[in-house]
Amino acid sequence: MDRKTTAIGIKKIHRTVNCTLKNVNLFPNHARILIACSGGPDSMVLVDILLALSVHRKADWHIGVATMNHGIRPEGIEELQMVSEYCRALQIPFYGTTMDIPSLAKDQHISLETAGRIGRYQWLIKIARQEKYAYIVTAHHKDDQCETIMAHLIRGAGIQGLVGMDVVNYTSDIPIVRPLLDVRKWELIEYAELSNIPYCIDMSNYDTSYTRNRIRHLVMPELESINPNVVDTVCRMGVIAKEDTHFIETSARLVYDTLVNEQLTVIEGSAYNTNSEIESAYAVHMNNENCINMPVRMVRRISRRALRKQPLALQRRIWQLLCTPLQLSWAHQQQLQDIVNTGEPKTLQIREVTIIAQCDTISVYLLAQKPL
Repeated sequence: MDRKTTAIGIKKIHRTVNCTLKNVNLFPNHARILIACSGGPDSMVLVDILLALSVHRKADWHIGVATMNHGIRPEGIEELQMVSEYCRALQIPFYGTTMDIPSLAKDQHISLETAGRIGRYQWLIKIARQEKYAYIVTAHHKDDQCETIMAHLIRGAGIQGLVGMDVVNYTSDIPIVRPLLDVRKWELIEYAELSNIPYCIDMSNYDTSYTRNRIRHLVMPELESINPNVVDTVCRMGVIAKEDTHFIETSARLVYDTLVNEQLTVIEGSAYNTNSEIESAYAVHMNNENCINMPVRMVRRISRRALRKQPLALQRRIWQLLCTPLQLSWAHQQQLQDIVNTGEPKTLQIREVTIIAQCDTISVYLLAQKPL
């Protein structure tokens, strides 16, 4: 395959990213945008692309760059310094920090990858809030999207796992935006070289003891030998999965709203006696950052017979809605399916959720806890 980015190719990348952003109505003319930049080719090129699009759109974007040294590699200090000097030359704000990710991983008994992601996003959100940035932008590209879907597939995710990453993630009060999901990795590297954009190479990205790197360097080349367009093919499957998932989840929500009765009840021994007292206390609880638990719980009830009549795909999603905010595993879903099919009295405890099935009624009890 002839892969050569030219000046015309750079303009094409600009148009692609511009189209990706316009499809999600981003960014407003006076947006404050914080770019997460590792110093690698992807994120360094992202800075250049957004600066170019700001000029192209005649927009007044306020762009800042944030870099974290994870404290894993000695080169991390030099990479942070390189990004700092690059931003100084461009006269754009730079925010840098060093975090001891290995210690975080050890303390929380999680992998370096997971600890790095958690620590990085917590810090990015903190900086965005302090400096009044409305968006955090990352440099995830099309190859990253393909690898994410493949990782989910290997792990055994359902159709939701095949969706991959969204262009915009609204799970935080600061949206996470990924403008490069329609751009290939090789295009970004050639963009950097043609535009003389400095970047660093993180050699840990070649360590195949990490699952993501193993997929990137061992699995994907084999798949590309079978289908040279496999990255595009997998990402296209992700788009189809997203559309199908949206339809199924919308249908499940409609059925849920029809079949499920939700009610707040008090835990025995509490001081609340009337529904109005319960609802008032619950509202105060949900708005109080320092309040974690209260003697009120949510009860969701559904007819076992009515649930049994629904297609299995909808049943699984209705169970997920019933148990929200708990994320159900496949093993949990199998246990819950048994409750629906047997018709026998059953009680099942899944962490903070209690499911009690008596006769035709399934009751799901959840403590009034705010999601983390």
